[in-house]
Amino acid sequence: MFGIKNFWSEKAPLLLSFGAFILFVMLSLKVTHSIPVSMDEGSYLLKGWWYLTGVYRPFQAYGPVTNKMPLAFLVPGLSQLVEPGIRSGRYFSIFQGLIMLIGLWLTARRLSNRWLAALLVWVVVVNQNWLIYYARPFSQITTAMFLTWSLYFLLADERKPWEQTLGALLAGLVLLTRQNMVTYFVFTILYMIWQNGWKKGLTYSTPSLILVFFVHILYWPGIYMMIWRSAAPAFVTSILSKTGLLGDWLHSSGFRPDKPNFKLIAIIQELFGGARYSLVPLLAAIWVGLAFPFRQMVSHPQYKKIVFLIVNFGVLTMLHILAVFKDNTILYSFPAYLTFFNPLALLLIPASYSHLTRKTGRIQTVLAALIVLILSSGIGMHMYREISAPILQLTIPRFRELHFETGTSELWRVVVNKFGWDYFSQERIMPALAGLAFGLLILFISASLWLVFRKSAAASFGSIVMASFMLAAGLLTPTPIIQGPGAAVICASDTIQSFEAASAQLKSVIPSGSLVYWGTEKSPSPAMLLYLPGVRTFPVQINLEFYYRTNMDAETALHNNYWTDELARKWIQQADFALLDDTNATFWTPEMNFHAGKFTQITRTNSTSSCEPKSYLRIYKIKH
Repeated sequence: MFGIKNFWSEKAPLLLSFGAFILFVMLSLKVTHSIPVSMDEGSYLLKGWWYLTGVYRPFQAYGPVTNKMPLAFLVPGLSQLVEPGIRSGRYFSIFQGLIMLIGLWLTARRLSNRWLAALLVWVVVVNQNWLIYYARPFSQITTAMFLTWSLYFLLADERKPWEQTLGALLAGLVLLTRQNMVTYFVFTILYMIWQNGWKKGLTYSTPSLILVFFVHILYWPGIYMMIWRSAAPAFVTSILSKTGLLGDWLHSSGFRPDKPNFKLIAIIQELFGGARYSLVPLLAAIWVGLAFPFRQMVSHPQYKKIVFLIVNFGVLTMLHILAVFKDNTILYSFPAYLTFFNPLALLLIPASYSHLTRKTGRIQTVLAALIVLILSSGIGMHMYREISAPILQLTIPRFRELHFETGTSELWRVVVNKFGWDYFSQERIMPALAGLAFGLLILFISASLWLVFRKSAAASFGSIVMASFMLAAGLLTPTPIIQGPGAAVICASDTIQSFEAASAQLKSVIPSGSLVYWGTEKSPSPAMLLYLPGVRTFPVQINLEFYYRTNMDAETALHNNYWTDELARKWIQQADFALLDDTNATFWTPEMNFHAGKFTQITRTNSTSSCEPKSYLRIYKIKH
């Protein structure tokens, strides 16, 4: 009996966790060979490579756009020192993902036990959207990796000074990877002081503070102008400018002509999309917020850890929601932003599960029921592209004044006749009602369980509601209900192989040392330039139309890493080769016709992905 008990409590969860690690690598490899190469991947890898090899410097005027903190580029850039190309970049991201997953397991085990640690890693592995974000050279995986290991060292029961110092240093690396994680760094310093008092807390935090300060001094004033200026109060920039601390740095945002302006309904839908793809961590934070006995647990060793985790997750979530409303050009990035800090909420599960109140009060119970209905309705609304057509085209019996008539009709026609809702409105309303029906089903099941077991079980209705919704979220995570259409298109063919083949065509016709004009909308990715050793380019073009501006003079644009029509015309005249997609080739046709004989299309690459038939480049040789 002892052997079986020991196996069940120790070896079984270890085997389950080890299986999750292996499956993570296998699924990540499958994903990374099945999704097209994005513009962001090219941006991170190219800039990281340039910065590490000294071609450019982060936050350099007249250089690439350093729109993230330096480690966002330098860490993925390390892969390019081994072998330039998208394959090494993506494989390195999978390696980081595995390191992150091991850190998550170790932290969860430290907070509770091996079974909950195994549960957490499986929550990550079965979420394909997270794998898509973490298996590409984006800053999400680097941030999540540093964050998870920071938490491992910060949340130990008996923290040694070196552990706390290392945890704070890793929090500094989180900030130096992504500026949107600044509150995590601030709360970490406050947490150190809260745990240890002012003297010890600041002592343990000093190396991290020095590191962050040194990096800002190293890259000043560019790091302020490119990273912090937009968030800082205007008077701060004014004071810095008057005191000469910004040097001769010019700044003008100009006007982005294609800047989207989404309607409120689109914003709400995408916010619920973020909740859909990260439902388990979101519910974990909500459940702890409703059912953790904060007043009674003040003196418990876990109390400060739980407060640290939930405050961090709550503040980061709200700040990113507010950022969407302030600048909704980042709207469709919102689900991706949650993957930066989801480990905070996931770790609330092992940190608090044994302390959650089983008897929730009336207010908590009502809130739990409302949250279930709101989230399920909102997720249903987000699914409108997937389920609205099947719902609206359902054939139902015709009826008038509560009497059935002969024949049938599509549901949408009946709704138009009865309520006057047009088809466009029904596309949003009906999926939301379907989600509401699912939420009501959760409440019905919870009520049934409570009625059956209320005398023998200690749990209240509110606790059963949250437990039921959490269980449903976990079970549905691997399904299309939570996965949705996915964070990227999944292709049938090997996208890395296709990308490498198209890049080899470029390499065969463009000599080393050539000056290249890059002109694409979103595809193919500028990561193709990784396969052209020694080739020079106009670095601001790597961010494509996102840094294109109008009503800005050329000098100001160049200094601030933007580009304009005037600069584009100058650059294409200077280049030895122009690499253009169909849209840009059409745009430049009048210019090419005007300079007859100067531009010659010598070939066209194959598509970089079977999912994107037009993801090819037209290669033009430019005569001087």
